[in-house]
Amino acid sequence: MAEQNTIQDNIQDFVKKLEQTAADFFEGLTDSFVGKAESLRDGTEHEPVSLPRDLAAHRHAQTEWWYYTGHLETVSGKKFGFELVFFKRRTDSDKFSLVPVRLFGNPIYFAHFALTDVNEKQFRYAHRKSANGFFDLPASASEEHYHLRLGDWSLREAKDAHVLRATIGAGTVFEATLKPSKNVVFNGIAKDGVSFKDEGEASRYFAYTRMEMEGDLILDSKTEHFNGSAWMDREFG
Repeated sequence: MAEQNTIQDNIQDFVKKLEQTAADFFEGLTDSFVGKAESLRDGTEHEPVSLPRDLAAHRHAQTEWWYYTGHLETVSGKKFGFELVFFKRRTDSDKFSLVPVRLFGNPIYFAHFALTDVNEKQFRYAHRKSANGFFDLPASASEEHYHLRLGDWSLREAKDAHVLRATIGAGTVFEATLKPSKNVVFNGIAKDGVSFKDEGEASRYFAYTRMEMEGDLILDSKTEHFNGSAWMDREFG
C-alpha cells in the first residue's frame, strides 16, 4: 500500500512539474509576442471619482463597464425599452488553461444591445465581442475623453450629453442623446465613488439615475423620432 502511494505521489509530482514547464513555456512565448503582463496597479485605486475624467476608459482597470437602460415612446405612440452596455476587460492576469489570454487580445471588448417592442411584444437583441483580431470588428476606448466604439456601435460625450448608437442587423438602428436631469450618484461609504470590496480591494462606481433622452429609431426601414428617460451607471476597477 505504501509503495502504491509513493508511485501515485511521484506521478502527481511529475504531472505538476510538466504543467509548470508548459505554463512557463506559454508565458515566455506570450511575453515574446505581446510583451509582459502589467500589474494593473497605478496607485489611484482609492481615489475619489472625478467627472468627466472617469467617464473615459482607464488603462489599469482590469474590468470596466458602461451600462444604459431606459424606455422611450415614438411620436406615433409606440413604446420601447432598451439596454446598451459596453465592457472592457484587461487580460493581463487571465488564463485559458495554461495559456495567457493576452496572447489572443488585450484588452477584449464586449457589448450588448437589446430592444423591447412593448406594443408588438417583440424582443430584439445583438451582442458583439472584439479583441481587435484579424476577423474582429474594430474596437477602442479612449483614455482621454469619453468615446467607445465596437464596429458601428458607440458611446461618447458631446456638449455634456451622452450620445449612443447601436444596430441590430441592417433593419434596426438606435441613436439617442441623453442629458442628466439629476445629479450624479456616487457609490461607497464616503459617497465619493470608491466602493470597497474584500480585503481592501475597491472599484469606482457612480450612476446617473435619471437622464432625459431623445433620438431616432429605424425599425424595418421606418424612421421615427422618440423621447424618453434612461439610467446609466459605470464601474471600473
